[in-house]
Amino acid sequence: MVRCSSMPFSGYEATDLSGFAERVLGKESTLLAELRVRQRLGEQLNYPRSRRAFASSFYFVRYGFYRHNFIVGARSGPDETFWAGLVQNLVEELGGFVSPTHNALYRHFLEEAGVKCDARLRQPVFAARFNRRWENYCRKAPFVQALAGIAVYEILDQPDYALLLEVVKKAGVGPKGLQFFEVHAHARHFELFEGSMQQLWKHRQGRRALVGAARFVNDTQRMMWTGLLSHLERTCKGLPRTPNSP
Repeated sequence: MVRCSSMPFSGYEATDLSGFAERVLGKESTLLAELRVRQRLGEQLNYPRSRRAFASSFYFVRYGFYRHNFIVGARSGPDETFWAGLVQNLVEELGGFVSPTHNALYRHFLEEAGVKCDARLRQPVFAARFNRRWENYCRKAPFVQALAGIAVYEILDQPDYALLLEVVKKAGVGPKGLQFFEVHAHARHFELFEGSMQQLWKHRQGRRALVGAARFVNDTQRMMWTGLLSHLERTCKGLPRTPNSP
């Protein structure tokens, strides 16, 4: 067994790839708790105006992520070990050709939230920064680290979307609008990259790339969640607090 125990791997020590993924999950869960994402979103989404604001702004966080897959894929060369996971990830985004695409499911959520046309939405500043940071990383980071970034980001589906599903369900979003969150709460997209990530894990430099990607993802998630919550609180300033909120 390989163990990441020296300083470059601090915080992500693990004996195998599954252990590393657990470390990534733990970092995100800690971040969600530290920022009180569940409580703060729960307070905001009790009102139609704030549900519209959330649906409109989170749209830009997740709606264009396919672009990053394409950017990294264009750098991957002929070895299918590296681009296979990206292709499978995109097929999943298309609903596996048997279900509605994930973008179509998000449009259902927009409609449930009272947003009628996604073409007229304006990207908030925090989301523009999030997407610009990701695009720069996918273009400029060493290739294996950029690929690892996409893979590591997919680990976060379970904690992030399980939380969001709980919050939007409590806010009264109907079954059609919940489908997007249900699909992602049960997704296992990291497994699509397992072949290439296992190859990286075998070598010290590959493990360093995975840890570097995990740190980038964690930092970027902090920026995104902080920006999203602040944006909603500014947008919905003046709405009464719920009786049971702290």
